[in-house]
Formats: sequence, C-alpha cells, structure tokens
Amino acid sequence: MSSPVTALTDLAVNFFRAQEKHAGVRPPFDFGLDPIASEAASRSFLVPEMGHVPGLQEAVEAIFQDSDLEYLRSREGELDPFVMHAGGGVRVSDSAFVTALLGSARARMFLLRLPEEEGEFARLVIEGFSELRRAARHEPVSGTAFFGFSGLSLSEDVQVATPWGVLRAAPPVTDPRSGFHPFRPTTTMVLSERRLLTVQFSRAAEPEFPEFDNEVRKADETAMQLFPLAWALASEDQSPVAPVLTWSTATLPFVGSTGFSSPQIATWPRPTIDVSDRVQEFERWAHAIHMRHTANVDIAARRIVSAISHRLDLSDALIDSVMAWENLVGTSLETTFRVTAALAKLLVQDPSERSAFRGQLSEIYGIRSRVVHGNFVAPKDVEDAAKKATNIAIASLKAAYERGGDWLALNSTQRADRLLLEEP
Repeated sequence: MSSPVTALTDLAVNFFRAQEKHAGVRPPFDFGLDPIASEAASRSFLVPEMGHVPGLQEAVEAIFQDSDLEYLRSREGELDPFVMHAGGGVRVSDSAFVTALLGSARARMFLLRLPEEEGEFARLVIEGFSELRRAARHEPVSGTAFFGFSGLSLSEDVQVATPWGVLRAAPPVTDPRSGFHPFRPTTTMVLSERRLLTVQFSRAAEPEFPEFDNEVRKADETAMQLFPLAWALASEDQSPVAPVLTWSTATLPFVGSTGFSSPQIATWPRPTIDVSDRVQEFERWAHAIHMRHTANVDIAARRIVSAISHRLDLSDALIDSVMAWENLVGTSLETTFRVTAALAKLLVQDPSERSAFRGQLSEIYGIRSRVVHGNFVAPKDVEDAAKKATNIAIASLKAAYERGGDWLALNSTQRADRLLLEEP
C-alpha cells in the first residue's frame, strides 16, 4: 500500500487534472452570495463528475492506516466522528475527510490567488493532511479566516500586510453574474488571516459542545471594525472612503468552509475606487489603530465608517458623525458648547481661529438637532452638514489616536475636560 503522502499526492494530481478538464463545463453554483463567495463555495463543493477521480479509495485506505487517525476512521455500526470547532460542528466520514482536503485546497487556492498549478494544489492538500493529523493528536490546527470587502480595489500585484491579515485584490471569477445583485455590494478585496484553532472530535450521538475560546470571535469583530476605519483615516482630505464588508468565512483544511456569514447591508451602487496609491498611508494608520485603539472610542470608530459607506440617507450620516464627536468629547452637561469648544481646541492650533471654527461646529450641531426633532431642513443643507461633520469626525479621531492610548483610555468627559483646561 502506498504511503499516505504518496496516495494523497496522486489523488490531488488526478483531481486537479480532472477539474481542468471540466473547467467551463459547469458554471459556479449560485449560493445566494456575491460572485467571489459563490465561486469559493463552488470550488469547495466537489462537482459529481470530479467525485470519481482515480485514487480516491486508495487514498482513504492509506490515510486511515495512520495510527494518529485510527479514531477517525468510519466503523460499521458506529456514528462517524463529529468535528467541533469555534465555527460550529459537522459529522464527517473518512472519505469526506479526504474530499474536504481537496475542496478546501481548491477554495483557498482561489481566494489566496495562488498559481493554478497541480504542484501548488498538491502542496495545499498535503498541508491539510498534516493539519488533520495535528487535530487528531489534540494539537492546535492552522485555519484561515477570510473577509470580503467592497468599494475599494487594489492592483493585482499589490499585497498589503495588515495587523488583521494579508489584503489582496479579489480574484477573477468564472461567472461574474453568479450571485450578482445590483443593490448588494460586490467583493473587490479579500483579507485573509491564518489562525490557530482548537478542534475536538466525538462519536457520541449528541456530542457535548465544549466551551471554545472566544478569541476567534473577538478577532473577527476587531477586523471587521478597525480594518475599514484604517482606510477612512487614510482617505484623501474631504473625500473619505471606507470598504463595506460583504461576507466572512473560516476554513479548516480537512472540513472546508464553516459557512459564509453575509451582513445584510443595503447600499447605493457606488464606483469602486482604486486605492493602490494610498497603501502606505493605510499601513501607517492600520498599525497606529492596532496599537492604540481602546473600547472607549468604539462608537466613534463604528459611526464614522457607517456615515461614509453604509448610510443611504444623508440625515443618518449626519447623525452618525455627530455621535462620533460626542463619543470623543461628549458630556452630559452643556453638550453643544462643551463638545464644540473641545473639538475646536483639539483641531485648531491658532487660538484666534478657534471661535470661528466653533461657530461652524455649532451650526452643524443645530442642523443635526433640527433633523432629529423632525423639523424641515433643506436637503442641500443636510448634505453639506453631513459631509462637514464626517470630515471633522475623521480629523478628530486622527488627532485622538495621535495623542496616544493613555488619552484614548479616558472617557469622553475626561477628554473634554483635559482639552478645555489645557493652556491655550
């Protein structure tokens, strides 16, 4: 009998050649996701014509002779093992473990824009087998989290290392119409991060799901919040941009995707902006945010991104932006005066110019109040106020990060007091 690595390599090569033969015969399945996610899901789902590739049964026999994997082998009269991880759980047969090695490698090759070569594909399959053995030995397993974003684009030759993973241009798809919807953002960039995950197996009919570390969930939430914010802070003056999350998924190399999570965000169709020339500024802000961000400014971070890229109504964008002001220097007493005075102190270096700037802030505050209380405001006034409020919110958060983590750790009232009591 061949060794597991030899049998898997032969299977991977046969499978790769079979999928090349069938390329273009069948379009990607439409999973109700955007074109990138639909194709990734299709690649991890083995097309029936490819399921009878020579060497499949031989690979199953060879792999499960490994002593590490004896517990996972299908047994007559017993349930197959239930695979449990932070993303969920699924019952998997021995042959399904092997086909998942193929499907997961195929999806990762696509999302990571790796060369479509049989040697590269075989390497990913063997790498996945190594992770399966690690899981069977109760060791942490290397998986990959993927996040799709829309609205911004990069040149195909650009890769950006961020604190939340590696950013790449979205890969080209076989059928751009699969999953396309005119009012749903289409993925233009993919962020990927390798992670160590805990996996457990059980043959019980009703497995007791363990308490997995929620650090994975926290990491996802952080990436989805701070990654778009870094682009907002790296924007050109008066023209803020922020990408919109389209979907997220996590892959285990011997299970495949744990499912695609797609936020229900409706946006007006917007032109995609190439930000390849802003990468250096983005990297600067990404690392600053990663090092200095505190939960005390979470609202400002979320509301700025929402105002830029999520709101269909500019009244909502105006409200979001002023809420960001208040999260930074808000107070329960004398709100308008204290907030505007503190922001003027934060943003305007020349004391003689602060009064006029504070007057502009008060005017925006007044428009926001009239909108909130249902009074009529001319649409053009709302539009102008929303744009100004958003740019001021961005400038204020930039200044807050530049002051450092200790200052950000204060609450909004303490920050306002510090600013107002500083020497001119």
